[in-house]
Amino acid sequence: LMIMFISSGCGLLLHGLFSTHVYAACIFLYMAKCGSAGGDNTIYVWAGEIFPTSVKNVALSIGMLSASLGSLIAPIIGLLPYFQMFCALSVIALSDAFFALILPTKKKGENLETVEQLE
Repeated sequence: LMIMFISSGCGLLLHGLFSTHVYAACIFLYMAKCGSAGGDNTIYVWAGEIFPTSVKNVALSIGMLSASLGSLIAPIIGLLPYFQMFCALSVIALSDAFFALILPTKKKGENLETVEQLE
């Protein structure tokens, strides 16, 4: 998950830097798109694995809500100048990678049923 968000953030930043080179910009934008799509799909797997059964639906709902808020502010970020827009989006993707780093993990084969087992 962290690798997906890092590739997305780096791809956006490099796309902003190399926007005058058409082929390089397309490659970096494609790298960012693949990282973002992979990260979005991986979140559903992680939420099913790391959260206890009692809070799994709430955790997924909060994740979908934050994605909706991202869609809401996307037009506002689109009003920024070209390079600043890609810098802002890359900062968001790299901060997602940091938050993925601090996600809790579970022991192999352990199914969490209550919140107390997570602690």
